[in-house]
Amino acid sequence: MALALTGGLAAACFVKAFGVTFLARPRSREASEAHDSSLLMNLAMGSLAFAALFLGVYGAAATRLFVRIAESVNQSSIAQIPIMSFGNMGFTVRNGFAGLNMPALFLLLSFFLLATWLIMRAVLGKQRISKKITWDCGFPLTPRMEITSTAFAYSLMTIFRPILTYADSTKTVYQDPNLRHFVSSQSVHLHLVDMYMKYFYFPIARVFCSIARQMSRIQNGYINLYILYVLVTLVALLAWALILPQS
Repeated sequence: MALALTGGLAAACFVKAFGVTFLARPRSREASEAHDSSLLMNLAMGSLAFAALFLGVYGAAATRLFVRIAESVNQSSIAQIPIMSFGNMGFTVRNGFAGLNMPALFLLLSFFLLATWLIMRAVLGKQRISKKITWDCGFPLTPRMEITSTAFAYSLMTIFRPILTYADSTKTVYQDPNLRHFVSSQSVHLHLVDMYMKYFYFPIARVFCSIARQMSRIQNGYINLYILYVLVTLVALLAWALILPQS
């Protein structure tokens, strides 16, 4: 259950991060002038994605290759362990080691993805997607009206409100202070209160800062006072050595 909740939150996080970063109107001049990456940059990212996919699917073959490289460098043999079993389509346990046939699993997932794509094409193939102007409620759209990360995370904040604390404030400016029907501008400020910082970190930090301020009276930067500390310590040690009976 915990793994499912973590996976769901991670998926929601990445979807919202993509929406805030790449969707809606540009919020800066640099974003409005952005363009697609060059072919070389796409090849570099594509090669890393292919390497990650290959190592995930054919990890056993890649591991055997790395073992051979390590043996050639160290001039010694490395103990072989059964990393993956190709005899079954699923999860297997042999000689105390668990194995999963990743190539077969990859082919199975690819088949389901292809079948889903074909079904979607057959059902929605005749539908057309048209682009229209966004409804602006009579106001000209500006980048300040676009959804930010705070608005995207508001639903999650509402769900976890019993354990999270957030505060919001609304500021409205009217064209005429005497007439409250014509609004000139309106802004909403919403921020999340960090429970850890407020109730755990800051109280402990204040205690240590208070102790440090008291200690600063002893360490004030005067060399003469430091010499006096050394002298008093030496006298105290000598007196303690004389008073303490010899064993």
